[in-house]
Amino acid sequence: MRRHAWLLAALGLLALLFFGVARLVRGGWDGWPAIVGGVGLVLVGLWIALDWDALRRAAQGRALRFSLVASFLVLLAVGLAVALNVLAVRQDVRWDLTWSGRHTLAPQTVELLQGLTEPVRVLAFFPEAGTDEQSFDDLLEACAQQTALLQVEHYDPYRDAAMVRQHEVTSPYGTVVLLRGEAQQRLETSFTEEALDNALLRLVSGTEHTVCWLTDHGEGDPDDDEVGGFSGAVMKLEGQGFRVEKLSIVARGGVPESCEVVLLAAPKVDLLPEEREAMAGYLAGGGAAVYLIEPLQDPETTADLARYGLTLRPDAVLQDDPEMAQLGFDASQLRVPPDQFGYHPITAKLDSALYLQLARSVSLLDPLPEGLEATLLLRSGPEAWAETSLLDGSPPEPTEGVDLTGAVGLAAAVEIADPGVLGAAGHDLAPADGTPGATAPAPRAGGRLVVFGDAGFASNAHLLDGLNMDLLLNSVAWAVDEEDQITLRPREAAEGLLDYNLLQALLMWFFCLIGAPGLAVAAALFTWLRRRRL
Repeated sequence: MRRHAWLLAALGLLALLFFGVARLVRGGWDGWPAIVGGVGLVLVGLWIALDWDALRRAAQGRALRFSLVASFLVLLAVGLAVALNVLAVRQDVRWDLTWSGRHTLAPQTVELLQGLTEPVRVLAFFPEAGTDEQSFDDLLEACAQQTALLQVEHYDPYRDAAMVRQHEVTSPYGTVVLLRGEAQQRLETSFTEEALDNALLRLVSGTEHTVCWLTDHGEGDPDDDEVGGFSGAVMKLEGQGFRVEKLSIVARGGVPESCEVVLLAAPKVDLLPEEREAMAGYLAGGGAAVYLIEPLQDPETTADLARYGLTLRPDAVLQDDPEMAQLGFDASQLRVPPDQFGYHPITAKLDSALYLQLARSVSLLDPLPEGLEATLLLRSGPEAWAETSLLDGSPPEPTEGVDLTGAVGLAAAVEIADPGVLGAAGHDLAPADGTPGATAPAPRAGGRLVVFGDAGFASNAHLLDGLNMDLLLNSVAWAVDEEDQITLRPREAAEGLLDYNLLQALLMWFFCLIGAPGLAVAAALFTWLRRRRL
């Protein structure tokens, strides 16, 4: 009987385990599980009584002590694991170890999320096994670290027919609906961080600013998708809640009151004197403008900028930059790192380099006319100079006493504190069709002007270089006094894909499936044979 006493112990422990599980499921101590538990205690008690001598001898042996120590270490490890898991759940912290920082939220995203004051429902309609849903869920998980006001709800577009019909979901690839009170925004083609930010911005702001894109002077076309066009800049502006429309000052008889900021991008011919006066009257009335002016263009338009305290010379800034030279660029390609930014809200949050291509110098008048506050936004490096004989065919080199050298200004921002300093009479043009022209607003302080000696940085070819996009959008946001939109925006992270040819693929396949396992098997055989010989 004593030889088979262990069976009583096994049956008793199984009965007690069953009782514990039943207690967790049922939540009570009574009923038939209690009977099973009682039987288990009896069986364990019988085992102890029948095998008492063996248990006493085992308790005095070294094996039990080792077993107790081992059991204690196992319990300690389990306890530590449980404690760390509880701590991780209550104090959730994420680390982004990717080289591209693809799981780190942009400053604009963090500011938008932390600025939420009421809940935003995020209704995600994705088909099963979709890659877009996984990446969007990762994004929402990161967003949850910044706010508890994002309420995420997932729906299957093929099973939740009522919700699909209610929110008019038709895309087979996925739809995200953001709701804040009665306001609604939708994502149907892109589910990136930038798309989410743009939707939140429009949802929270509810304000759409009008950007008037000047025409009639050979400017860059806002609808041009080619590398030299500006359709990318327009798309980014519209994503940030701006409405872009074309403006002919001559056809409209002035600058309409609906224009909150006028954008002049790479004009090839001068503005007419009447147009320049109309712009001066508009700025004197508290309007805003952003000028992107290329080198060796528009002498009368640039000369007129003296009334705003600026000087744009007929030159092109060149810079001996070893880093750019190593990448194959010539001296006209300007890399502007953060230590060459001026102290201004437009550049305050920019933390990496900008890239300009064939820019002209922008200087402040000395002394600056009273009533104007101006700041140089960007400067070249100390090894740069503003070449005035670029088209003469001679080798480009600084001419002492003629060319500006050292830290040459490349962009400036002007705020008009006294409109009278502009000498604008509020001149209105007679529109071509004979209709009443736009009425110039009454002079008031607060007009803003941003001037760049380059337009290429905002073109489709270079908008995404460095922080060029943020520089342009921050300038427009500052011009319309949207301080909350001056930030760093999300960027598409590199996927980090591994490119390899067929031979490299075969080598990786061989090493992973045959080489590494084969080495492990060979090591095991070597160890076994060596022990047999010993």
